[in-house]
Amino acid sequence: MTLYRFRNCKLLRNHALIIDDLWIRNGKIADPEKIFFDEKILADIEYDCQGILIAPGYIDLQINGAFGHDFSSPDTASEAILIDVARKLASHGVTAFLPTIVSSNADAYKTILPKYKRRAGSAKDGAAILGMHLEGPFIDKEKHGAHRTECLLKAPHGTEDLLACYGSFDNVSIVTLAPEIPNMIEKVIPELVDRYGLVVSIGHSVASLDEGERAVCSGVRFITHLFNAMLGFHHRHPNLLGLLTSHRVPATTVIHYGLIADGIHTHSATIRLAHRVHPQGLVLVTDALDALGLPEGIHRLGPQEIAVKNKRATIAGTETLCGSIASMTECVQNMRQALLDGETNKCNVKNLSENDKDKFIVDSIEAATLHPASVLRIEKQKGTLSYGADADFIFLDDKLNVLSTFIAGEQAWTITDEWSIDNIRINPNKNFMSRSPKVYLTRRETFSASHRLHSTLLSDNDNIQIFNKCNNPNGHGHNYVLEVTVIGHIDDNTGMVMNISDLKELIQIYVLTILDHKHLDLDVEYFRTKNIVSTTENLSVFIWEQLCSRIQKQYNNHVQLYEIKLYETEKNIVTYRGE
Repeated sequence: MTLYRFRNCKLLRNHALIIDDLWIRNGKIADPEKIFFDEKILADIEYDCQGILIAPGYIDLQINGAFGHDFSSPDTASEAILIDVARKLASHGVTAFLPTIVSSNADAYKTILPKYKRRAGSAKDGAAILGMHLEGPFIDKEKHGAHRTECLLKAPHGTEDLLACYGSFDNVSIVTLAPEIPNMIEKVIPELVDRYGLVVSIGHSVASLDEGERAVCSGVRFITHLFNAMLGFHHRHPNLLGLLTSHRVPATTVIHYGLIADGIHTHSATIRLAHRVHPQGLVLVTDALDALGLPEGIHRLGPQEIAVKNKRATIAGTETLCGSIASMTECVQNMRQALLDGETNKCNVKNLSENDKDKFIVDSIEAATLHPASVLRIEKQKGTLSYGADADFIFLDDKLNVLSTFIAGEQAWTITDEWSIDNIRINPNKNFMSRSPKVYLTRRETFSASHRLHSTLLSDNDNIQIFNKCNNPNGHGHNYVLEVTVIGHIDDNTGMVMNISDLKELIQIYVLTILDHKHLDLDVEYFRTKNIVSTTENLSVFIWEQLCSRIQKQYNNHVQLYEIKLYETEKNIVTYRGE
């Protein structure tokens, strides 16, 4: 089996952007430590990624159609249209998706569902199909949105009514229903979850918070397109939006929610609000129609005509929104921009560290990768670059434009020939730095600083009890010992990982001049303005943020900050590796 190595790149791994190589074998992400130490082999083929970001491929849990194909049309439903969409979605970074069927009649379901089957992704046939998302028809008429009211149903006989409508749950992954419909909470939801292994989502609903909480206790784990087709938030009646902060939801239960970040369905301030309240549950969905990838005009959603104008899709002749025409790439970019826009000062000048900016990139991408995979309980297989996961990944530039898409380890799409695997492949005869040993280099420095351990989030009594004498109002001091470790390959020309004088200078300028003989809480802006407790733990994070991007930039990503080790005393030591 051929072993591939993608080098000179950043990876999104373990909720952070790191400088590392990506190893691929047999369609899976390989562990380089086992390759180095157990197998003792080199890569068969290496690629120079020119400093770009490699992220997991996007996963879309709600897409109604694309490129002229409407998944809810029984007249055109076929495996062929799924494959056509799957191939073209690769151009938007999507490596897996759930074809979504809107509320239809029983005959339509029984025609469509047998033709839409799960299938693995490949470079030849495009994104993986992870099952279907059935959105309706067991939803509330008051919040039907673009769904036809004549198709909507109740469930007086419980799950039997759903089976009578759909015909089967084969190849179904998610069902969206309204929990306030009789029998849903008591009978239908637990049976769909326990007997059929489905993910139950609530949406198109007028449910109260209490009904939503009882639905979660019955097995619901997802909310369909939050804010849309549900009752709005009220300070006395938070309704389904209150699930994001509900104390009745078990601490071990993560409620995920879909968000359409197309610039139409959800305002940027609303994106920021949801992210700040419950970031780990945010899942970007496109809710795209067949008009995705096509010019504006008249299109279809089932039997209904849809008018698309100025990036807005409505039922023809009305102002009722009915899905989007945004790609997942646009949704990720919109979310990142919304988060950035929320962090401006009064002069509209960005006040963010590189670490904060990276966090917004990570959060936006994980909302389209790790989080949707978690909804489907496949987070170890997809939506991640962890070892052993499927090798579905994308190349991104600094604006999060997709440059290339790989499915099962093979290139499925590229924006230009510049990024084709043939053009980024490293000549095996070339004297490239990847062939030299990887070495850790450490520089030790000392500095003295004073501080007071005091949290503004705690009462004075709590501060005294927790921090004891370290809470002395007049402060106290330490003679810190700092060890900065970098990692990189030995340069064939210089015989060094990096010039130790460069590392010394970076530490002097960006750490020692700021911290040495200073009062951390009074003199250092990082602690003074952000009200961060000046523990050795937080101090090590500050030092990391000061050095990480500067080392990478100075050495063109060939050298990476590996570790900050900070000695408060001989016995008290903190180690931080950017995690």
